[in-house]
Amino acid sequence: MRSAADVFAQRGFHAASVDEIAENAGFSVGALYSNFGRKEDLLLAAIEENVSDWARLFAERFREADNVHDQARLVADAWIAGVSAEPKPFLLWIELWAYAVRNDRLRDELAARTRAIRDLFTSMMHEAAEHAGVTLPDGLAEELGAVFDALGLGLAVRRLLDPDAVPDGFFGTAASRIVDAVLGQAAPGP
Repeated sequence: MRSAADVFAQRGFHAASVDEIAENAGFSVGALYSNFGRKEDLLLAAIEENVSDWARLFAERFREADNVHDQARLVADAWIAGVSAEPKPFLLWIELWAYAVRNDRLRDELAARTRAIRDLFTSMMHEAAEHAGVTLPDGLAEELGAVFDALGLGLAVRRLLDPDAVPDGFFGTAASRIVDAVLGQAAPGP
C-alpha cells in the first residue's frame, strides 16, 4: 500500500500504472491483483490506512489537553500542521475524491472509509460536553463532528493553495472558539 501511495502521489491516480506500483513494491502484477481486485481498491486501502493514522494522532492530541478548549485547538492544529508538512497523502485523497464523486460505487466506498474521522470528532464532542458537565441537544455532537470534518478539509485545501490565508494556529483558534461557544450555551448536565 505504501508503494501504491508513493506512485499515486507522484504520478496521480490515472497516470499511475499497476505495473509501476507492483515493480516499486517488489511484487508481480499478479500478486498485486490477488490482493486487490482493481487499482481503486489499492488506493482505497491506502486512504483507509491514512485515515487510521490521522484518527490515532487526533485521539492522542485530544488526550494530551486538560480542557476542552485546548483539546479542540490541539486536534485542529495537528491536522493543518500535518497536511502542511506532508501534503502528498491529502492531495491523493483530493484526487480520489474528485474521481469518486463521479462514480456512485466508489463514492460510497470512499465515504465509508473516511467516515471514521467524522465519527471521532462526534465522540470527542460527546466527551468534551461530559467533561464540561453539560448536555448537548440531540444530534448536535453529530452535526459538530460533520462541521469539524468539513472545516478541516476546506481549510487544508485553502492552506495548500494560499498558506497566508490559513496561518499557523488559525484552525485551532477557530475550533476552540466554536467548542467554547457551543458548550457555553449548552444546558447543565444532570
